[in-house]
Amino acid sequence: MVYYIGGASCAGKTTIAKIIAEKHNMNYFSADQSLAASLKSNKNKETIKYLTKSNNLVSLHPSKQADLMISVYHEIFDSIMSTIIQQLQSLNTDIIAEGTVFLPELMKNKNNFIILIPTENFLPKILPERNYVKRESNNNPYLIDNILQRTIHISEYISGNAQNNNIPIFQNDNNLDNTLLFAEKTFNL
Repeated sequence: MVYYIGGASCAGKTTIAKIIAEKHNMNYFSADQSLAASLKSNKNKETIKYLTKSNNLVSLHPSKQADLMISVYHEIFDSIMSTIIQQLQSLNTDIIAEGTVFLPELMKNKNNFIILIPTENFLPKILPERNYVKRESNNNPYLIDNILQRTIHISEYISGNAQNNNIPIFQNDNNLDNTLLFAEKTFNL
């Protein structure tokens, strides 16, 4: 069986998935890492389109950045991730898969799917420490705030779509025990 965790950046998807994998003897799969590897190794039209859209992302208004990223996630899901999900489901083992690309509207027909969203109080504490934030912002406070606002827009989008599609959602305020309890109860582990 495959268990899926989607949600915005800094929501605890990776942390919770790795804990569940170890605690329940499952294989761990990172959709975002798999996607990054695929984009680096494949020089196909989808990769070029993604890289072209992603250039100078922080120069856009945060809401436009969020819209662009969400549209890219849709394209990537259709072209790459749907095949990966089929492959995961064909394996005869328990897998916990996580990634931002698992958007509610794309995963609404999947069983064992939850969404994690960071609270607005937790997000500013953890986001500046992320490698991609350091890389995109060069530690410029204006650009860090720009990325923070983008992440808030994406979180709101994901949260709204999870609610519209009746997908279990949890707002993580950095309480690991509560987040893990929510995931395990929802997955019936």
